[in-house]
Amino acid sequence: QIMQVIYRTDTSFTETASGTMRIFAWTRDLLSLVNLGCYGFRSFSSKLILHSVGPVFVFVAYLVVWGASQLVGRCYPSLKMEGNRTANCFFSMILAFFTGIADTTFTVFKCIRSPNGKYSLVSDRSILCYEEEWNWLLA
Repeated sequence: QIMQVIYRTDTSFTETASGTMRIFAWTRDLLSLVNLGCYGFRSFSSKLILHSVGPVFVFVAYLVVWGASQLVGRCYPSLKMEGNRTANCFFSMILAFFTGIADTTFTVFKCIRSPNGKYSLVSDRSILCYEEEWNWLLA
């Protein structure tokens, strides 16, 4: 994850270093394994929102699995999941992907000067910083 964050900085790398860092690109963004355009997420803002609520989806999945285990545990007590261990697994996963989550959080604030003198987002050069669309992303 850290390698991918470094790769996305405004720095030039050798071809070998760039190739090595591209191999690990999926670790910063697990959704890059799926073509989001096929599911209707084509714009930068919709992808950013999906990335932002990703941990919430994972939390809901943990709650559903834990709740189902509690129901099944009434008939088969050995299958009942312990709440503390389930929470530990969830937060361990959040900790493992913290770099990617934090990087996504600050994506909106990473601006670079364009040749026209204005600032644009590093992730999507079509969005001008401090303009209407950029302000909408902050909301």
